[in-house]
Amino acid sequence: MGACVKVPPPEPPPELAVFCILSPGDSLLTVTLSRVVRVGERFRLDSVVTVSNAEVVLAEGIRMVRLTFSPRHRRYEARNADFVKPDAEYRLTVRLPGQPPLLARFTVPSVCPVLATNGGFVGEDYVFSVDWMDIAGQKNYYYLTGVVEGGIPGRPLNGQVTVGTVGVSWGSGANSRLFSTDQGRDGQRQYSPEGLIRKAGRATDPLVMQLVLQNMDKAYFEYGQKGFGRIDTDDGLISRFKEPILVESNVENGLGIFSAYTRQTVRVRIR
Repeated sequence: MGACVKVPPPEPPPELAVFCILSPGDSLLTVTLSRVVRVGERFRLDSVVTVSNAEVVLAEGIRMVRLTFSPRHRRYEARNADFVKPDAEYRLTVRLPGQPPLLARFTVPSVCPVLATNGGFVGEDYVFSVDWMDIAGQKNYYYLTGVVEGGIPGRPLNGQVTVGTVGVSWGSGANSRLFSTDQGRDGQRQYSPEGLIRKAGRATDPLVMQLVLQNMDKAYFEYGQKGFGRIDTDDGLISRFKEPILVESNVENGLGIFSAYTRQTVRVRIR
C-alpha cells in the first residue's frame, strides 16, 4: 500500500541582501545592498551585484535619515551627525520598484564599559591583562581587539635591518580577536585571557598598544564570530572549497544583518 502527501511548493529564496552596522562613534551611516549570489551560481569576478536604485531610509522614533548611493564606494551613505545613540531602537526600510520592502529593526547596545589594563615585561615579551565592569540586568556581547603601533628590528637582510610588525595575542593561542559574553557573570567584572606582545622588548622606537572593546548586538556578535573566524583560517586556494558561512538573517523579505555596537578605546605606551 502507498500513500501520497501533498506538499506545498517551496517559497522562492530572497533575491536581495542588505548589510548595515551602526555605531554612535562613526561619522557615516552606510548600507550595502546587493543581489543574492546563490551557492553554485556562476558569475564573473567583475560582475556588479550591487543594487543602486533603491530608496534606503533609517529611522528612530520620528527622526529619519535618507541615504544616497555612492558609485565610488558602491553603498548608500549619509552623515551620522549624532543620529545613532545608545539604547535607542532603529528601523531600516529598503524599497525597490515592484518588490516588497526589506525591513529590519533592533536596539543599539548600551554605552560600552570603560577598559582598565595593566602589564609589564617578562623577559622580552610584554604581558598584560584587561578588565571591565559588566552592564548589569541585560545580556551583553563583547569583542576585544588590540593593535600595536611601531615595529621591532629584525635580523639584517642583505646588510639592512628589517622592521617587523607587532601583534597582540590572547591566551595560549595566537588569536588577535576575543569574543566573550556575560553569561553567568551578569553585573560582575569581566576579565580577558592574558594578553601577549612577543619580543616587544627589542623595540628601539616607541611602541603604543591600542585596545578596543565593543559592546555588540547579538546579531553582529554571531556574525563576527563566524566571519572573522573564517578570515583567521583563510588559506587561499583551499578556502574556496569550504562550506559557505551560515549566519542568521534579521531582515524581513530579504537576507542580511542590521545591527550595531558601541565601543571604548584605550591607548598604552609600552616603551
